[in-house]
Amino acid sequence: MSGDTLTGRALQFTNDNKQVYGYSGRLSVSNSEVIAFEFPTPNDSYIEAAIQLLWTTTTNEYTGDDCLIHVSFNDNVVSGILTSSAHKNASELLKITFPPSVNAKVTIKNAAASTTHYGYVSLTGKVGMAPRVGNLVE
Repeated sequence: MSGDTLTGRALQFTNDNKQVYGYSGRLSVSNSEVIAFEFPTPNDSYIEAAIQLLWTTTTNEYTGDDCLIHVSFNDNVVSGILTSSAHKNASELLKITFPPSVNAKVTIKNAAASTTHYGYVSLTGKVGMAPRVGNLVE
């Protein structure tokens, strides 16, 4: 693996396709939902991931209001986390499994405030091979 650290909505896979990561970069969030990541999962693999958020009121001041993270598969919200302003100076962590063959999306939005906030979202995880139909554990 080589090259610069990339930011954006897509995920990056290591050369051996065993690990995945994504960094949103700075997202300006006002009163609407903003997409941090949007990607298709591999047809034959699942992703065990952790999502972390830094939520700020300015680019260098780590205080703020509540933020809502949504995780969607094929445009259906399946999970999320509400970060609290009580967690000033702390980031939130959401662990989730992305199944094979879905269009995944991670969004953030202000949960209570109307002022602009800045979100920095990272997603790191491991890629695993999906079991074939008929090989399910009972």
